[in-house]
Amino acid sequence: MTTIELRGYINRDGKLEVALPQGLPSGEVKIFIEVPAEKKADPEYPLYGLWSDLVVDISADDIDQARKEMWGNFPREDIL
Repeated sequence: MTTIELRGYINRDGKLEVALPQGLPSGEVKIFIEVPAEKKADPEYPLYGLWSDLVVDISADDIDQARKEMWGNFPREDIL
């Protein structure tokens, strides 16, 4: 088995782009992808801005009501 190190990158569409050297025989290969740990997320798409275009207005009363609905019958007495 021969090992060849290739360099490439994943584009914005999630596709791997890599240039293969000439003369490789056709057939099955194993591919391992190593993502460098120091690579940061794409600054053009920050995680904190994913839902920034949605208008969400949750009041303290809404939160209290949701808590009462969720925890209103906790703990249940019929479960032992």
